[in-house]
Amino acid sequence: MSVKLHYFMTRGRGHAIRLLLTHAKIEFEDVVIPYEKWMEVKPSYEFGVLPVLYIGDKAYSQMRSILRFIGRKHGYYPQDENDAYEVDSLMDAMDDWLAAVANNYTIPKFVMKESKEQLEAKLPKVHEIIAKMLGIIEKKFENSDKKYLVGDKLTVADFLFVAVAMSNTSLN
Repeated sequence: MSVKLHYFMTRGRGHAIRLLLTHAKIEFEDVVIPYEKWMEVKPSYEFGVLPVLYIGDKAYSQMRSILRFIGRKHGYYPQDENDAYEVDSLMDAMDDWLAAVANNYTIPKFVMKESKEQLEAKLPKVHEIIAKMLGIIEKKFENSDKKYLVGDKLTVADFLFVAVAMSNTSLN
């Protein structure tokens, strides 16, 4: 059955899914939606958002839901309720982080096409957002003996954390 991930050329919300699919050895086609075509094709997607994962003819939307869906099927989502809560809590926080950076930098850069000077003026706020979130995550785990964010096994939260961190290292 064919698997296709529809997202933009950026890392953002689609990158954790790309990383998870790759690690789980699920072959997929990475369908890149150009920003200049987005408003034209947006109504064709459920909820009018990306990423969307197609498995055969079935469309799955919303980043965290897609991650949990793949995670449950391929052993990257905990069965223990407390661990599942920790994964979900971390993913929610990281999604807030992604949204804050997107609203303050990514959307102005790629959608609104703001000038280099305008974007540079936004960087201190973006760096503040990143530092705050990293501080929260660091504090949560500073006295932990966990190998990964939640326990001793990779979860979808680890893939999202790496994707968010990678997205933020490319800001300039």
